[in-house]
Amino acid sequence: KAFECGGNDYITKPVNPQDLLARITAHLNNARMINNARAALDIAKQFILATDNAGNILWTTPETHDLLQANNLDTTASNENLKSQLQHWLADQYRKNDLVLHAADKPLTIRYFKTVNSNEHLLRIVEHDAILDASVLENNLPITKRESEVLLWIAHGKSNREIADILSLSPRTVTKHLEQIYTKIQVDNRTAAASIAIQSLLGLPV
Repeated sequence: KAFECGGNDYITKPVNPQDLLARITAHLNNARMINNARAALDIAKQFILATDNAGNILWTTPETHDLLQANNLDTTASNENLKSQLQHWLADQYRKNDLVLHAADKPLTIRYFKTVNSNEHLLRIVEHDAILDASVLENNLPITKRESEVLLWIAHGKSNREIADILSLSPRTVTKHLEQIYTKIQVDNRTAAASIAIQSLLGLPV
């Protein structure tokens, strides 16, 4: 019954003080870990938000809050439109396609990041300009969609580890994509690849 009512733990009588203190310590440590993780996300300047299965926004990083506010998207429970979109999208267990929020001043794209538990999901917001830029690279160069995303962030001066974090990939996978990009656009270093990407984005001949 305790779990059914939303409790995370319970203790039976007679209460053993040592058991009680041990449980309290464990829960405090878990809370600190969660707070530290959220603080790390804030420091990393990531557009991250957490929702439950019903589409309610549980928390956001400051950057996400500012981005949504700037696009006139209310993150409170009163925004039934946003809640409904998130709920229906989360119901798709595979979530292969991004969720595009057209209600914003400009389209914002939400990508699934990871599952925290059965009723908490981490999502990442991608500003649509970045997606459009990657599409330009994909159309102008002989590379795949994922390779175009990697190349875009190379052009923005990001390291492999930073790109891995942004695209939810492993650094090793980013390196593999980069090797394929070098071969396909016929360059042998990062600077040359970034130069070609910038020329392509500006509409200049490559």
